[in-house]
Amino acid sequence: VVGNGTGDLNANRKDVLRVNPGVANIGRVEVTGSLVVTKYYAGDSETLTSAGAVDEKLHLTMFNTVGPQKVFTLADGDNIGQLKYFIDLSAFGTGASNKLIPATTLGGWSYIVFTMQNETATLMWTPQGWAILSVYGATVT
Repeated sequence: VVGNGTGDLNANRKDVLRVNPGVANIGRVEVTGSLVVTKYYAGDSETLTSAGAVDEKLHLTMFNTVGPQKVFTLADGDNIGQLKYFIDLSAFGTGASNKLIPATTLGGWSYIVFTMQNETATLMWTPQGWAILSVYGATVT
């Protein structure tokens, strides 16, 4: 909704886009120029307790598993610049870990293994595959 006449400072401005909160399946908003988010931004998340596919469309994936190594797969991203965050919440025992295997990677790496609670990784989708922006504690191979 653009300039919906609500009486606020931005009412009827052509350079302001309003998206009503809580509207499901609104799709994608493209911004040309800069985007300013006041207060905070939070994307959708998932918590995985068993091996399987990670939802590449959700911003944050949290692993919370028990037992021997679990393997998770990550499909290719949808948009260049797409960010994907991972945190491992698992309280690991001996031999336990979570292994993340992306479909396509950039820079010669194949997978990330999380072996301790609170290890993290941040990835970005590029034309060549998932690029690692940061890793805390986890092992990259």
